[in-house]
Amino acid sequence: MSLLSIVTIDDEAYVHEGLDSLMEWDRIGYAHVGSALNGEDGLSLVANLRPDVILTDIRMPAMSGLELIARVREMPNYHPAFVVISGYDEFEYARTALRHQVDDYLLKPIDEQQLEEQLVRIGSRLRAQMVAAGAVHPAIDGTGGRESVSVLNTAIRRLLSGERAEEIVQLAERRLDPAHGEQLLVAVLVPVDTELTALRQPLSATEVRYALASTKARASLDWVVSEPYGGVATLLQTRDVGDQLDLWVQGLYHAIASSVSRPLLLAVSAPCATVAELLIAREELQRFFTTRHLVDRTGYVIAGASSASMTGSSAGGSGHAPAPDLERVIESVEEIDAGSAAASLRDVFERLASRGASSDALRDYVNGIRAQGDRLVLELGGNPSDTPLHEELQYLARNAEFIPMTVLLDSSVRFVGALAERVAELRRTQRHTAVALMKRRADRRFAEDISIAGFADEYEMNAVYLGQLFRKSVGVGFKDYLRARRIREACRLLRDTDMLVPEIAQTVGYRDVDYFTDQFKREMELTPNAYRIQRSRSS
Repeated sequence: MSLLSIVTIDDEAYVHEGLDSLMEWDRIGYAHVGSALNGEDGLSLVANLRPDVILTDIRMPAMSGLELIARVREMPNYHPAFVVISGYDEFEYARTALRHQVDDYLLKPIDEQQLEEQLVRIGSRLRAQMVAAGAVHPAIDGTGGRESVSVLNTAIRRLLSGERAEEIVQLAERRLDPAHGEQLLVAVLVPVDTELTALRQPLSATEVRYALASTKARASLDWVVSEPYGGVATLLQTRDVGDQLDLWVQGLYHAIASSVSRPLLLAVSAPCATVAELLIAREELQRFFTTRHLVDRTGYVIAGASSASMTGSSAGGSGHAPAPDLERVIESVEEIDAGSAAASLRDVFERLASRGASSDALRDYVNGIRAQGDRLVLELGGNPSDTPLHEELQYLARNAEFIPMTVLLDSSVRFVGALAERVAELRRTQRHTAVALMKRRADRRFAEDISIAGFADEYEMNAVYLGQLFRKSVGVGFKDYLRARRIREACRLLRDTDMLVPEIAQTVGYRDVDYFTDQFKREMELTPNAYRIQRSRSS
């Protein structure tokens, strides 16, 4: 059975997406050969393809469906069938005005079964007319000829979504004929709004379809797919190379950004000539995001190009720089000093930016902030998920490669501020949190001059009561706990370093080496030197 050709014309891109996903065009005898987002483009599409059936909306920009029908009716030797779709409030108007000009009409939202029945009925009539007229129909052959354009376009979308089945690759190759001499570019569009509430609103495929419709990349309309992180991917074709390619990408970026009215990043792969190269380019573009983090993600970039271009931004280098220590940040939070915590964070992010940190390094650091905050809240008897911005930071870490560094910093600063408030609240409402904070301080800052009296002043508690509370909770007094922690660190230094005993004493918090030796022997039943000799023999 030969396939009848059909085009869809509607200014709502989701209608096209819905039809692409729901209709099995081949099964009901049709090849979906094109789509347009307004009447003017629709008329051009019809003039070029001369489809058998036109499915069109009534109200559209540039040219209404009624005007479109009238213009098509004027074309010589061409008599397509029309199916009109309209909103409920246009129903009576459409039925009256178009009763004698169209084959049928549908109300939105489109009922798939109803549309299928109407198209089958129209198809039967058209084929009967062709047989009666003895005409040879030029439509695509559904038995032995090439697949319909809709099937091939679907294959490209599936390829962009990550499918690698041989059948999909072969179908895509038939659609992307390299004989035309055009280069293929995998393109990814990422929303980069600096307000996180806007950032978490994904860039929709509909927005991108609208934007592409008014550019030289109109051929990409049928290849737009949504990405799981909120971006959109598509495939571009161009004959431009070198500097001309750079200008072409720059122009496309500005056209799309102007259309969607949102800050975004357009990243395209290096040019490729075949589907096999396209698959490699897709993977390389993904790696580009994870191995290279741009300080400001508003602009465009050609990944893999010798002179990657950025509009209004500079590219950071590659490499996975290790995340700096979070200790200063968390200690400031413990002391309810959100200002110092924020200053430390800004210093860290400045160093990450100067090193050209990768997106993976930034993800590690943001995850570290959240994990350390969670651990602190747990130790104070709280629930980490109750901390404001907790879920927001999880989202940021999960999608770090697609998020501007300024947003990562801003959200991290706001998180530690909320965390400090949470710690203050737990300290006010739960007395036992003072013990947890004392333990944390002793574990990390054992070399400093810390005491029960100092903590009592800080927490506005009676020193005797606080000492009793610590002993009851931990099982030993604070002085004994602190001494054990210092001696444990001294043991590590004796085992793993060549430091002299006086140096070790100073490092772990003892100014007097004799006093340190006495305390060490009390804890370990050996002098420091004897301990070192014993450990060296056993190893």
